[in-house]
Amino acid sequence: RDAQESRGLGDVYKRQMFTKASITMLKGFDDAYFMYCEDLELCIRANKQGLKLYYSAKSIVYHKANGSTKIGEKSETGVHVKNPNAFFLYRHIRTNQFYTMRKHQKGSEFFVFCMFYLGMLIKTNIVMIKGGRLNVIKETCRILGNIISNQTAKFQ
Repeated sequence: RDAQESRGLGDVYKRQMFTKASITMLKGFDDAYFMYCEDLELCIRANKQGLKLYYSAKSIVYHKANGSTKIGEKSETGVHVKNPNAFFLYRHIRTNQFYTMRKHQKGSEFFVFCMFYLGMLIKTNIVMIKGGRLNVIKETCRILGNIISNQTAKFQ
């Protein structure tokens, strides 16, 4: 079935996506991204160029969980109070989400995203502070600094 985007691009890497013409048209991944959301941004550009993205329930994609963050398989993942890399993940994902949406959404769509985004930041801060992770405030300030300077989260 049709899809707007794909996490990790497992379902997107189809023959149509990797023709010489489509690679030239899309110009590959945006080099501004260190990690996180680069796949989302590529899918948005592919949609804008008229390339079809498909989801296939029969697809099997093997992904080494936490390969980039080097934490054990039994560790909590995502922006979770017990994840030792939660702030790294939080900073990069949230900065790059905002950067991607500012790059591709306009007007009321971007405004709605901003309201949703602000709610995500507030919720994350509340959850982390309740869990004793007070450094979330510092990380949120770093995210806001990246947003104000209009940049993705570089390796920091």
